[in-house]
Amino acid sequence: MEHGFVVGGIYSRRRDIHERFGGQQQGGISTPTGAPFIFIFTGEGGHAFGYEDHFLPDGVFLYTGEGQIGDMDFVRGNRAIRDHEEDKKSILLFRALGHGKPVRYLGEFQSKGYSIIRSPDQTGELRDAIQFALEPAEHPSKFAPINAEKLCTEFNSYKELVQRKSGMPFTTFKEGMVGEWENYKPHLREIARDRLASEEWRESNIGTGKIARDLIRAIELKRTTRNPGNNLLINWSGRHGDEAKEHYPIIKALNTPEQLKQLERALFDLFSDALPAGTCFEQLREVCGDRYSLLAFIFFLKDSDAFAPILTRTFDTFFARLKHPLVTSRQASWPNYLAYNDALQKIFAFLRQQPGLTGCDFIDAHTFVYTREKFEDQSDVVSPRTNVDAVIAMISGSVRSTVRNANGQQRTQRTKNKNLLMSELELEELLENLLCKGDERCALTNIPFQYPNQADADPNFYPSLDRIDSNGDYARDNVQLVCRFANFWKGSGDDSEFRELLAHVRTSDRCVKE
Repeated sequence: MEHGFVVGGIYSRRRDIHERFGGQQQGGISTPTGAPFIFIFTGEGGHAFGYEDHFLPDGVFLYTGEGQIGDMDFVRGNRAIRDHEEDKKSILLFRALGHGKPVRYLGEFQSKGYSIIRSPDQTGELRDAIQFALEPAEHPSKFAPINAEKLCTEFNSYKELVQRKSGMPFTTFKEGMVGEWENYKPHLREIARDRLASEEWRESNIGTGKIARDLIRAIELKRTTRNPGNNLLINWSGRHGDEAKEHYPIIKALNTPEQLKQLERALFDLFSDALPAGTCFEQLREVCGDRYSLLAFIFFLKDSDAFAPILTRTFDTFFARLKHPLVTSRQASWPNYLAYNDALQKIFAFLRQQPGLTGCDFIDAHTFVYTREKFEDQSDVVSPRTNVDAVIAMISGSVRSTVRNANGQQRTQRTKNKNLLMSELELEELLENLLCKGDERCALTNIPFQYPNQADADPNFYPSLDRIDSNGDYARDNVQLVCRFANFWKGSGDDSEFRELLAHVRTSDRCVKE
């Protein structure tokens, strides 16, 4: 018998469940006699009866059995869950959205065992409670391994595609054509984390709008991607109105006190590690709906080594070619998101083993899949950015790396002799002004710049940010754009003296020609 429920779907408990299949209409466990299903329900209301249900990081759901007063026993619903495989019944999990409201289908689960825990009952007395460990029927551990042969074929095709389009062998995701397309993501996340400032959140902020506004600021980023003012990991620009913005539920919650409190509680618990990530995902989903890219972006901000952004259709196309069973379109749920990240982790492990591929991070697995599809779709593509946008991203990243490495710290804006005296956005605006005012020529040699996305470009002529006074800071009045070779030759020397040397070279060259 097919139940017909779709993960993430909203259903009426009475009409869509009990009128179709029967079973008890009250309580957390419903066991219809004429259907091969056990319906279990979780929600905030269970806290009053001593029930604490939540997801673990690996996707397992801890579900407290039924029984409001005294020790729990293996009778009725508890026995049904324990023996469901023997009875050939499927466990279907729903989250109640509030008293008198519908329920959301979270998926099919299987019992992997149980524990007896000490938990207060409805009267506050400690008692023995049964806590079931429920594993999603489509848990990542149950997916077939990614076909190594097919993945190897895809990667070899990818390398050939990149070399054909760029004219350069593919050796890294951080530079060259691929880097120009996608290496903005770590930079974008760094700025977003600075704007989010979740380490400054306090529990007293919940319900005030501060946490929601911080998240909106972290989403609405500018000058960090190929399209100025557009964060490509999530559609936030709203060219067709606020409701078209991917993060519209966050904006809307600012005017809905109940939703605002629920949203900010989930965000606070997620970034403070107060609750398991899976629990926070489902709580955020109750406010944000099935906006998968929004949810994934939030979790990417939380931990970029474990969670990746998502573009469902693009990734589904790639997984289908690998004959992998994962489907993400219209499947926003914690188990599905775990499965998605699990697949990317396996791809990441494969990439790390490839000879000649350097500096590979987890986010590069995301880059590989995304650009594999996009490069294939856009056969005539050379670069997604204008020269100005590409070089701004490249130089900005180089400056930030120089400042960070000056004293061994990962995130700082002031270090001895190499201080950055402006914000990230101010730096990027300054770079654009320098390029435009200088007619895209070296400030020292007047040689036209060359760019990474140009055929036969020489890296010696790439733009590079030079400190006029090498002992000074990265400040507005102390920087100039020069060719990379000129920056290297000048080194820590005096700017005026170096210009005099160049003038002598030019004079000598004219004399020789005459």
